[in-house]
Amino acid sequence: MDNRYSDEHISTAATAYTDTPDDHVLIAAIAEGDSSALEALYDRYSSVVYRMALRMLKNRELAEEVVQEVFWRVWRRSASFDNERGRVAQWLFGIAHNLCIDELRRMRARPTQIYEDVDHPVIQQLADEQIDVPEAAWVFEQQRRNRLVVARFAG
Repeated sequence: MDNRYSDEHISTAATAYTDTPDDHVLIAAIAEGDSSALEALYDRYSSVVYRMALRMLKNRELAEEVVQEVFWRVWRRSASFDNERGRVAQWLFGIAHNLCIDELRRMRARPTQIYEDVDHPVIQQLADEQIDVPEAAWVFEQQRRNRLVVARFAG
């Protein structure tokens, strides 16, 4: 692998998340299989991609997974990046945004977990927002007493 993408070559000014000529050089190098170029791109953009994913998903683990998947896709699809269609940062954020949207859809489609494990049902910890438990207990007790009174007079 070509090591011409050293820290001196990659400007630290690029951390403002705007494309520099270096971004295009890095993408071209990644397309040629240069893992150090991927590492440099990751160092430059991973934290902002993570923050964006965290803001959308509100889950640290899922946000970390999105970051991993974004850079995996960059590694696999860097040859398809077209400088004419946009900036590298936009491409990365677009990938991340789409992955987050997909994850949000999966979250909506997944059934709610009712057991943390066999001995700890999560459902017991969930409040039933449609029932007022003290009121329901009071109504049940009143009905029970009324049935007893009616049974005494009927019998």
